[in-house]
Amino acid sequence: MKKKKFGRAAKIGVLALILVATAVGFSFGNPDLTLKSKYEKGIVKVDYGTPVSTDVKTYVDFSRASDKDKKYILKNTKIKYDGDKVEGTDYDKVGEYNLTIYFEDKKFKTLKVKVLDKVPPEFTKTEDKSVFVGEKDVDYKSMFEAKDNIDQPEIKIDSKAVNLSTPGDYEVKATAVDKSGNKAKAKAVVHVQKAEYGAAGTYVYVDLTAQRLFYFEDGKVVFQSPIVSGNLSAGHGTPTGVFAVNNKTRNQKLKGDDYESYVSYWMSFIGGQVGFHDASWRSSFGGTIYKNNGSHGCINMPTGSAAQLYSMLKIGTPVIVKYGGSPYGVTSATGAPAAPKQEEAAAQAPTPSQPAASNTTPSTPETTTPVSDKEASKNYS
Repeated sequence: MKKKKFGRAAKIGVLALILVATAVGFSFGNPDLTLKSKYEKGIVKVDYGTPVSTDVKTYVDFSRASDKDKKYILKNTKIKYDGDKVEGTDYDKVGEYNLTIYFEDKKFKTLKVKVLDKVPPEFTKTEDKSVFVGEKDVDYKSMFEAKDNIDQPEIKIDSKAVNLSTPGDYEVKATAVDKSGNKAKAKAVVHVQKAEYGAAGTYVYVDLTAQRLFYFEDGKVVFQSPIVSGNLSAGHGTPTGVFAVNNKTRNQKLKGDDYESYVSYWMSFIGGQVGFHDASWRSSFGGTIYKNNGSHGCINMPTGSAAQLYSMLKIGTPVIVKYGGSPYGVTSATGAPAAPKQEEAAAQAPTPSQPAASNTTPSTPETTTPVSDKEASKNYS
């Protein structure tokens, strides 16, 4: 029996059928898995705050697959992802993770997922600052505050341009850097002022806005300290004006209608009502504490600072209490702060029968009486 031979035309016909079947998506076996071109290098970049997809259709290229092949691939493809979610969210922390694709129960490919933080910090505070010639340890960082979408950024200060020996306006630069290396920049101005008060140039200046006390000798800052002044929200704001130290005593008990506090160092400058003293019951000073948790009108100080000021002050030393500005709030034509003469402050110094001149009156007078060591343990302020 003779074997039939396929003619050339028959072979061409079979080949044509195969090509047509391929074109319409017909496969003669199980389909292959193909990833989208952007994932061929094995890297997936995701912005922080965006959930990482574990949907097969995100990564697999179905552009040339038939419906039958697509169903097969979806049924036989699994994804395992080892991300680390931010608590309470559906997105991951910044970092690198593995996303492994399995096809027909075999590992097909592992993609490296990189969750990236590209958002720079944002400055929420850029505040100018006034200081005095000769002042040391200026807190430039307090001029700036910044926030970040993930963590608290580090603020780096460049104050090289500031000359604390010469009056003038100087620029301070700040750079906020988050843990991902994103940066933001800001600028503020430091106003260096010449401090003069009378011939001797010795006085205490209390800046209620900055919540800071400065002690000058011969026109130079020789001591400074953070403070807490009178509670504004309770109506106990510290009186402002020009006064003089009228008394210095140790180990006193301050009494009011609703408090009783023991202090080791008492330096009054408005009768026996308002003065400087240590406040051992406070854990922090400065800032905006005074607005809602201030004193009854006195100037609260850290114990060490109160002890140092006590050792330096003399009765009759002028005391200026103001909300910001230069030592006396008046600027001369040369830009140097002018001030009342020494005798002006002395004239306003309080006497037992005459309270010091001021712009406000303390709402809760403080009085002092000696206390024993047993009483010293009490504290209600």
